[in-house]
Amino acid sequence: MLFKEFNKTSTKEWIAKVEKDLKGKPLDSLTWEAEDDILVKPFYRKEDLENIPPATTRKSTNDWFIQEEIEMGMGVTFAKKTNEKLLEALKFGVSAPNLVLDEVLDNKSFSKMLNGVFLNMIYLNFSGLLTESHPLEILKLLQAEIKNQKLSSKKCKGALDVDPIGFYIENEEYYESKEADFESIKKAIVFASEKLPNFTVLTVNSHFVHNQGSTIARELAITLATAAEYVLQLQERGVEPTLVNNHLKFSLSVGGSYFMEIAKIRALKKLWPKIMEGFGVPNAPMPFIHAQTSMRSLKEEENANRIQVTTEAMSAAIAGVDSLTVLPADMLYGAPTDFSNRIARNVQHLLKSESYMDRVYDPAAGSYYIEVLTEKVAEIAWSKFLKIEDAGGIFGILQ
Repeated sequence: MLFKEFNKTSTKEWIAKVEKDLKGKPLDSLTWEAEDDILVKPFYRKEDLENIPPATTRKSTNDWFIQEEIEMGMGVTFAKKTNEKLLEALKFGVSAPNLVLDEVLDNKSFSKMLNGVFLNMIYLNFSGLLTESHPLEILKLLQAEIKNQKLSSKKCKGALDVDPIGFYIENEEYYESKEADFESIKKAIVFASEKLPNFTVLTVNSHFVHNQGSTIARELAITLATAAEYVLQLQERGVEPTLVNNHLKFSLSVGGSYFMEIAKIRALKKLWPKIMEGFGVPNAPMPFIHAQTSMRSLKEEENANRIQVTTEAMSAAIAGVDSLTVLPADMLYGAPTDFSNRIARNVQHLLKSESYMDRVYDPAAGSYYIEVLTEKVAEIAWSKFLKIEDAGGIFGILQ
């Protein structure tokens, strides 16, 4: 009823108006070529959405967890310092801390690191070489700490960043060996399913591929092929595809191509359930999606970086990620300063508290421009994914 007084304008009339303003130049002169040979028109209309299915989502809101990386050294002394950093991050709004564990830990150090942290009120992440190579040990330490805090394991949630295929892609070696790594994942999934049901074990990372300069569609295809390989390998080892899907998390880098990055994440939501159908799991729930602003986008000028990561964070938020890391502007110079961490953290607070991006469910839905881009990215990524599968899957192209 609001727009009933306005006359409808046909696409033909729009084109005539645009070409008049262009003083005789054709409308095609405004078409530009994005990555992967995607031609983007200057405008889209409702008829462009015919036969384009919506992206899949399992979220009822657009809220997300704020993640920040905190490194843990070795021993009780480092555990205390890590605990101080962790509590400070939580105090200023971090809701999904990522603890980077590279050294061997005992129960005392692990407990000291988490002293004063209400594990049932955050989304707790673990990464680093220790986590990646010994996920079961981390899960057992975590279970002991949850019991120590007299909490229900069902009320605690989080993820382990274990990605041996991604590690192999980056380093050309496994944590231990292919067989040992997959057996380690299997044991971790079985343990988590029984003892820590709201913790995922597997994380498929796109960061290395992204930072090496991959196009968006190729990055997405490799991400999908890696995730599919995990399902296949674990299925062969007796783990049901549904259980693997429940313990899977995607971690994507978000670059500077604003609308294309929105399309990439939304295309992932379209394509992954399609792959799970191939494993006999129809209507599979979408795994947790984490996003991180792009390392390859960072330059020497810190203020420019702060603007860059803000637009990248907006792409991730609009696309509907479950958690987000905004990289500090001085990452290129080594360990970020407290000030840079604070500003990076506040970018997300601004997107929520000032822009209300967490309040609007699927804000990109129905946008003719974004929906068409999403479909185009999905089509090209799917084609590249099928080529990878024809070549023997992700291991086939790595040989």
